[in-house]
Amino acid sequence: NHNSQEFVIGGWAPGKGARSTSLGALLIGYYESTEPDARLRYAGRVGTGLTENELRRLVELLEPLRRETSPFTPAPRVKDAVFVEPELVAEVEFTEWTSAGAPRAPVYLGLRDDRDPRDVVREDAVRAG
Repeated sequence: NHNSQEFVIGGWAPGKGARSTSLGALLIGYYESTEPDARLRYAGRVGTGLTENELRRLVELLEPLRRETSPFTPAPRVKDAVFVEPELVAEVEFTEWTSAGAPRAPVYLGLRDDRDPRDVVREDAVRAG
């Protein structure tokens, strides 16, 4: 059984090894609510599911969105993190939510151009069937 939901991209962690010249994982989160002053909560990172072509495309989209400070409240402790304006939404598949509030075994499925980042909140609904 797998769950999926949208997450806001708030940055990336640099790659290592074969990905040392690119991003290694996206830093993802969700808003506490759809209220205008809601905080963006860090939900972890996702690096699985990123093809070489998608990595190149994401870097091109994220580079112009760079910012000095974290968009997440509180800011995550991610070494060498590169933060971006929270303007892109990713669809992520995962097995379950951990007790720390992160998706377990997340897999990147793609960007969601049809979703407003401010509408992305944690989905806790139990799916039937």
